[in-house]
Parts: sequence; structure tokens; C-alpha cells
Amino acid sequence: MSKPTLGRSFWLLVGSTGLSNLSDGVRIVVLPLLATTLTRDPVAISVLSAIAFLPWLLFAIPSGAVVDRIDRSTAMAWSNFARTVVVGSLCGFIALDQISLVVLYVVALLLGIIETVYDSAARASLPEVVEKKDLERGNAWITAAENVMQTFIGPPLGAALFTFAVIAPFLLGAAGWFVSAVLILAVRTRRPQRAEKVRLSADIKVGMRWLWRHDFMRRYTLLCGLDSFVHALVSGLLVLFALETLRIGPSGVGLFFVGAGVGALVGSVLAPWLTRRVGRTNAQAGALIFVALTTLPMGLTHNAWVAGTLFSLTGTGVTVWNINSMSIRQALIPTHLFGRVQGGYRTLIWGLIPIGEVTGGFIGKHTSLSTVFVLCGVLGLATGALLWRLLFKHRHEIAAAYRDDSLVKS
Repeated sequence: MSKPTLGRSFWLLVGSTGLSNLSDGVRIVVLPLLATTLTRDPVAISVLSAIAFLPWLLFAIPSGAVVDRIDRSTAMAWSNFARTVVVGSLCGFIALDQISLVVLYVVALLLGIIETVYDSAARASLPEVVEKKDLERGNAWITAAENVMQTFIGPPLGAALFTFAVIAPFLLGAAGWFVSAVLILAVRTRRPQRAEKVRLSADIKVGMRWLWRHDFMRRYTLLCGLDSFVHALVSGLLVLFALETLRIGPSGVGLFFVGAGVGALVGSVLAPWLTRRVGRTNAQAGALIFVALTTLPMGLTHNAWVAGTLFSLTGTGVTVWNINSMSIRQALIPTHLFGRVQGGYRTLIWGLIPIGEVTGGFIGKHTSLSTVFVLCGVLGLATGALLWRLLFKHRHEIAAAYRDDSLVKS
């Protein structure tokens, strides 16, 4: 039986994704905002963001292997139920006025661990809901839901609620994850049943062996890891940059992220059209270079409107990159191995983020926050050029993966 092109399960997935990312968008802003009420040290703030990504170094591969063994919608649902409990507990600390950096670090770590399961399952679920020819269309809708909620609605709403009552945005985040979990339980996916039962460690080895032996995916993963480190230099400092360099108040920080949300929404609409017009290689690598070109001048201005416009354009480029990158991986990686291979990919990609964020924090502390943005832009141009070269070299292999189902089902 063929998989539906788009249907009820797909739209339930989109709705659940949107609510989950609403909670993520609230968290992205209000956790650092809460931390800035305790300290303005760039290193301490960047460590909070880094801790959230640290679990990808330790748990991404085993989480991916687990996701390949169980129903992915169930994994997503229970992950969001768990996040509801964690943030609900944080609300208790806030109500009792017992907040400290240690508490925030623990919460960030727990949410990061849970995210390795949720995100591995979420990325692996779409190929089971839509046809391969609709991956870019499906990813565009999913990415639009993610970006609208995570960067367009979540941050300003969270920041506004934070100024009203510190506990309010955390209650909203917990509620969003809970409803998202309920919705995802109604999603029905189609995937072949595994006849054999093997040890988890053996499953992991199979996935890692496939990734290492696949010439393009191995090189692609390494270069994406390098680029991830480069852009992580600034990601942990965005809230502090808005507060200290641009002199934006706490409520304005949310509006600053709205710009990225608008840009991301434009990127979601633009990505499928751009890919058809210029090809996957040019669209993906060109987007990465565009991101570098918009990040660099953010370090050369103290004007909030200019920086906000550049941040919005960055959001467009990042979204075009993400849609094409995810679609390429979904087309190339065998469906039954996707969780494990994606786990290996994200171990490097997301595992380097905390290292990059802490590095950016140290550079910002000993130079300036603006210097970090300029450095990120310069290095981003170099990694973008390297990725463009790799994608161009393997363009025929990538194109073939979209035409031949056997390339992803064997």
C-alpha cells in the first residue's frame, strides 16, 4: 500500500509540531531572560544554552537507535509529556522563589536529553507519512510551522508574559507540550515491521557503518559539523547581544526574534520554488553563504532596526538551508536506518554547538559581542564555499536519490 501524499496524519503532525515549537520558542527566550536576572556574565549565559545541546554528544545515537525500534509518534508524545513534567517542576521552583543558575542548568540539561528522542523521532516520521516526491513540500510545511511558532510567536509571547509574571511563560510552555503530545498520538504512520530482533549496540553499529561508508554523507556530516560550530559562536549570545549591544529591553527581545520568524516564514515559502529554479546544490549552499553575509554586518552595527533586519534575512537563509538539508538526508538515508544515521549526524552537528557557544562566550567576554558576529560571518563564508563544492561534486547522486525509491529503501 502506498503512503498518502498529504492527509489527516500529516496535518496532525503539522499541528503537533507547531504547538511543540511554540513551547520551544517560549523556552529559547525566557530561560536566558531568567538567567540574566541572576547574572550578565557572557560565559554563564552561553553555558546555559550550551548545556541544552550537550546531550546530543552523549545520547543522539542511542536515541536514534531506540526511535528506529519503536513507534515514532509514541516516542514524540512521551517526550513531550516528559518536557511538561520538567517545566512544570521549574514552575514550582519559581513559585517558591528558589531559582538559581544551577536549577536552570539542570532544567536545560533534562530538556536537552528529552529533545534527542523527540527530534530524532520527528525527523524520521515524515517519510512514513508522505511520498518521497513530496518531501520538500512536506518539509516546507513542517518548517513553516516550526518557524512561525518557534521564532515568530513563541519568543515575543514568552517575553511579554515574562514581563507580566515570570512564571506565566513557563506555564504556557508546559501546556503547549502537553497538547502537542495528545495530538501526535493520533498520527498514523506506515513503516515496515522488522522481522529480526538484534541488540541495540548492533543496531547502532549498522547505522554508524552506513554513515561512515557513504562517501557523500560522511563528508557532508563533517562539513556541516564545522559549520554548526561556526554559527554556534553567536547563537548562545543572541539574547545578551540584544540586551547589552542593541540596548533592547526584555519585552523587545521577543520582538527581535520576531524578525527571524518573519524571515524564516519567507524561507519556508521560498525554499521549494528556489530549489526548482536554481537546483538543490545552488539553493542549499547559496543559502548558507547568504547566512554568513547577513551575520557578519550584525557585528558592525548597534542599531536595533538594522540588526533586526539582518537577523530576519538570516532566518530566511537558515530556513532554505534546513529544508533542503533535511530533504536530502531523507532521500539518501534508508528509511529503516534513518533514526540511527540521523543520530550519528546530529551527534556531531548538535554536539559541536555547546562547544561553539562556550567558545563564543569566552571570545565575547575578552573582546566584544560584536567581534563574535564578525568572526562568525567570516568563517561562515569559508564553510559555505566548502559545502558548495561538495554538493556540486555529488549533485548527480543526490538527484538520483529523488528519482529511485530503491536508493532509500534498500
